[in-house]
Amino acid sequence: MIEELSTSIIPLLDRPFLVLGHSVGALIGFELVRQLHKLGVGLPIHFIASSFRAPQLPDRGPILHNLLEEELVSELRRLGGTPEVVLRDKPLLAMFLPILRADFSLAETYTYQPGVPLNCPISVFGGVADQRVSSEELLAWKSQTIQKFSSHFLPGDHFYLFKEKNGRAPLTGGKKS
Repeated sequence: MIEELSTSIIPLLDRPFLVLGHSVGALIGFELVRQLHKLGVGLPIHFIASSFRAPQLPDRGPILHNLLEEELVSELRRLGGTPEVVLRDKPLLAMFLPILRADFSLAETYTYQPGVPLNCPISVFGGVADQRVSSEELLAWKSQTIQKFSSHFLPGDHFYLFKEKNGRAPLTGGKKS
């Protein structure tokens, strides 16, 4: 996946860019930045990891990717990131479950390979009520850069980025659409 992704974005790297990944997307973003460095095609001006443990840390959560459908749906409800309309609609659920299982599998089976720290700043964001990723796990990203590191903890849980409060999106301040 990382090879295909890096190959497809190389033509776009003629201008400054940043990489942001939320949850397992942070892991994908991290490996993408490592691949870009390896290829010598440039680094982002900033890497942002949201709601995912530092890659060198083991997954401490329960294994979800191989749960029976009923159990997985129950866990998705508990986690709160999947809209109820998706969980109740069998054809829609059948379309989304393989995607969700793939995300869980990637996060749960990832094996970190030590390497040189990134030569770009890293910022981490997390929800203060996130039960899946602790502040310590987010702060451990600091060892993955030789540049500036910053951390930001916002109201909400693992999906703080997507929850709205008072009709405004949390990070953008944008109006509800």
